[in-house]
Amino acid sequence: MKADVLLVVSPMWGTCLPPMGPAYIAAYLEKKGVACDVLDLNILLYDAAPAERKDLWKMENLNAWTREDDFNATFTFLKPQIDIWVKRIIDGGVRFVGFSINGANILFAIKMAEALRLRKPDMCIIFGGPSCNFLHDDTRMPFRFFISVVNGDVLLKDGLVDFFVLGEGEAAFYDIVMATRAGVPVDRAGVVAGGVRDRAAIRMPECLTQLDDIPFPAWEKLPLKKYDVQEELPVLFSRGCINKCAFCNDWRMWGGKFRSRSARNIFDEIKLNYEKHGKKAFRCNDLLFNGNLRVLEELCDLIIASKLPINWTAQGVARTDMKPELFKKLKGAGVTTIVYGVESLSDNVLKKMGKPFVFTDILTVLKRTREAGMNAWINLITGFPGETDEDIELTKQHLELIRDYVEVVSSLNPCNITASTDLELDPGKFGIVFPEGKDRCAAWETSDGKNTFEIRKRRARELFAHLRKLRITTHFMGIYDEESPVAETERLDHTTTKNARFFFSWRRIVTWPLFLLLLAYHLGLAVYLHAVKIWRKTIIFPGS
Repeated sequence: MKADVLLVVSPMWGTCLPPMGPAYIAAYLEKKGVACDVLDLNILLYDAAPAERKDLWKMENLNAWTREDDFNATFTFLKPQIDIWVKRIIDGGVRFVGFSINGANILFAIKMAEALRLRKPDMCIIFGGPSCNFLHDDTRMPFRFFISVVNGDVLLKDGLVDFFVLGEGEAAFYDIVMATRAGVPVDRAGVVAGGVRDRAAIRMPECLTQLDDIPFPAWEKLPLKKYDVQEELPVLFSRGCINKCAFCNDWRMWGGKFRSRSARNIFDEIKLNYEKHGKKAFRCNDLLFNGNLRVLEELCDLIIASKLPINWTAQGVARTDMKPELFKKLKGAGVTTIVYGVESLSDNVLKKMGKPFVFTDILTVLKRTREAGMNAWINLITGFPGETDEDIELTKQHLELIRDYVEVVSSLNPCNITASTDLELDPGKFGIVFPEGKDRCAAWETSDGKNTFEIRKRRARELFAHLRKLRITTHFMGIYDEESPVAETERLDHTTTKNARFFFSWRRIVTWPLFLLLLAYHLGLAVYLHAVKIWRKTIIFPGS
């Protein structure tokens, strides 16, 4: 059956693993009888790029995709490939083209949509994804991420997009296809006609209640051989979050609701991907994998009983109600690494963020993770409103207390203010002011002048240096307007990293008193052997 629908993933996006959202929508449409293909243009353009230009896909080069002035050069470089793919899409005869929109690929998706509209004016173009979920009161364009951060201009031409999809895309996309085929208006909350400019006319989406009813992602529609990580696939246990952190908009994107799949449904997907695609490793893409501990424990029991030779990683919240027995089950079920979104190690800052734990809870959870035989990673944020230099010093002290339990800081970021977070919606509560003519996300300040972008970056660099001193690896640092110290360190330490990690791994095992005792033993043994060597030469075998 010839596909009537094409889902497009535009760059910039990750190149490690295939994108999950379009794979879910494609599976849902196919189950409903709508033929659908997925075009991961991000990975195809990355694969075709020469080695010296693949750095464009590194997070350090985010501005090359998101700032209009920088994007022009990126688009010029990619245009020959873009023209080829536009022709292929047109020649394929698809009627509906959906773009998965995130903060990094808006400009590219718009350019691609313009090229398609020019060649085939009657094509139905749909924008969905995270960046379509956040609204504002601008009468020119209620979707805030389609307004230029450089000059405030509307990025979308009138008539370019037929529909926007807020929230989950599976059922919404299906309703768009069926209504359009029948020639009737789409009547579904969360589906917005492209010409709507009145925010009051937008109905917020309804979340699917039974996640087990959604078919497993259609990975066969993606070029799995082209992704950087070949042995792994993403998996999603739940949608939403049980917490409401002040700096985060993800929980609000899901309507403040948390829904979990059943343990059996998750296990069946893992088993299918092991048998069908030969995948033995899985990355849990949840905001937190431990939102429902009952489901988590049941899943561990199923995996352990099946003896599937798999391993998996996940991101979680620090919960002291996770007992050591559950951590042991997680290890037995193949969990190798848990990333905890702690963001700070100061109780003062954690409270201001709305975190449901304090430092002693973090320490307990990290210790239980390590004692169960798993790696523990953390995320950190500097410069949250109300954070002081004393809080940073306390975080440094607490890093020394957890150094034996933490392998890696997965991300270290100055605090940005993103759309529809508590920080943005109620800036007065946090003492925040937004300077005129600057990027609100990064350039915000506090009214007392004690928290600026430069101060936040300085604190991030201080923590980075301290982590390096403690030999805790930092994987990513979110400073985009200058060269990342993470990249600098990778170059400087390229020849010594392996030896440093080897030494540090032994520091975890050998305590200093025992190390000194072993050193004295080996020195004594060396002196003894040297004396024997001299004695053998001068007395037993003279002249030898």
